[in-house]
Amino acid sequence: SVRTKSMSEYIRTPSASSPLVFSVIPDRGPVGTDVNIYGLGFGYTPGQVYFGNISATIYSWQDSIISTCVPDSAVSCKIKIVRNNKESNT
Repeated sequence: SVRTKSMSEYIRTPSASSPLVFSVIPDRGPVGTDVNIYGLGFGYTPGQVYFGNISATIYSWQDSIISTCVPDSAVSCKIKIVRNNKESNT
């Protein structure tokens, strides 16, 4: 199962226009678990979501919420949002 960081570990000041993640719900689960990522600055044009270095399928992408799922082979790892070559704070 995947274990993500706690809410307090997400907070930092990102560079201008970097996606900012506030929470990931649920914060753990087996492969295939639906995951919602909440934050700001994701934009409306989909970028990429990674669990560690594994790209995840994106179900929906909005400026403040992304819906995805835990990809195959993901283990305890960071979740990263990439949009316009800018990485999130996770």
